[in-house]
Amino acid sequence: MSDKQEPNGKGNAANITDQERDWAQQALAEYEKKNYKSCLEHLQRIEDSRPNDPKVLLNKAIVEFYESGLCTADKFQKSFIDVCKQVELNLEVLDSLEDVENCIYYYNYAVF
Repeated sequence: MSDKQEPNGKGNAANITDQERDWAQQALAEYEKKNYKSCLEHLQRIEDSRPNDPKVLLNKAIVEFYESGLCTADKFQKSFIDVCKQVELNLEVLDSLEDVENCIYYYNYAVF
């Protein structure tokens, strides 16, 4: 997760709290154990604290997709597109492909 985020959702801004960092670490641990429901609970806490953080929203969409057994592709695609709009990223324009901040979006776009 990003430590910082600008108001428009791009780049880096507000520092994360120790509590948010703990939730993120717990979410990661649960994700690695494939315990997606518990992972989502931790991500929801982070989202409640950082409702416009695109990285949190993307992580949540990915975990929800896995929790569904990869059966909710339409829902994931909509969530993914919404996050890309929030960070003002057009995945069809490859100029931003070199921007490290955007690599996770291109990766998920390619995998999906």
